[in-house]
Amino acid sequence: MNRECVVLAHTNDESKEVMLLDCIKSLKKFDFKVIVVDHFFVKSACDICDVFIVEGDNPVLTPESYADYGLYHVTVNSLNGYRFTQTINTFAAFSIIELIKAGFKYVTDKALVINYDFELKKDVDQFLESKHDGDFLRYVRDDSLYSSAFFANKRLISLLDTVKSIEDYSQNMKYLEWYFYDLFRDKNISIIDGSIHDFFLPNKFYRSKENYKEVGVFELNKSEVVIKKNDKTIVQEKADFYEIKVDSTIVVIRPSDNHYKYNKAVYVGDTS
Repeated sequence: MNRECVVLAHTNDESKEVMLLDCIKSLKKFDFKVIVVDHFFVKSACDICDVFIVEGDNPVLTPESYADYGLYHVTVNSLNGYRFTQTINTFAAFSIIELIKAGFKYVTDKALVINYDFELKKDVDQFLESKHDGDFLRYVRDDSLYSSAFFANKRLISLLDTVKSIEDYSQNMKYLEWYFYDLFRDKNISIIDGSIHDFFLPNKFYRSKENYKEVGVFELNKSEVVIKKNDKTIVQEKADFYEIKVDSTIVVIRPSDNHYKYNKAVYVGDTS
């Protein structure tokens, strides 16, 4: 049978290159033809995959344009009585769709699609051989489907051809997991009984970030900021730059003109 996989990648540093290589190697253990679609050429990956596509365009939205599309794309977390809101740097849903479409030009019929920071753990032939046009795992709710690991044939993916621009995508501006649900829910798809962890070692990029020392500067009011340093918070006057000692390293943060617009702190008190 044809075992084909489209790997979606954005390999702009060495740590991501390692993840991409691990992903490809995990697929090769199960005899997959591997089609990598990346915004960058990565020779080490090219040497071990079957098709390597460099997709030069990366049509993402940035915070400056979020309001134009009614997009609220932030992370929110709390520490020591403060609630921190940080705008995410890019919204890449349409860019991911473009990667998928580019990869499927080299797919015979049905393929596994995964992000480059996933590794395949077990045989998935049952989904490649199923008579469904797509096989998806549930995401966080019943009205969402995993977009970072799924099975689809060319007929199902052809539905994405109607999405030719960010403006087209914005007609139903949602995270891709909910967008996929709306687009595919009444088509010939199946919902896989199981967890993403049953089949994949997922989200290595985000899990690796958990090991980073978290340091940030957030606007509290017109004259003060809150500095986050791991599990500590420090309030001080605004300045042109901030020197923060983390263990034996001095971290220097020079905020950009728009920094405080997208990094806010509010004191909410003890919510425990």
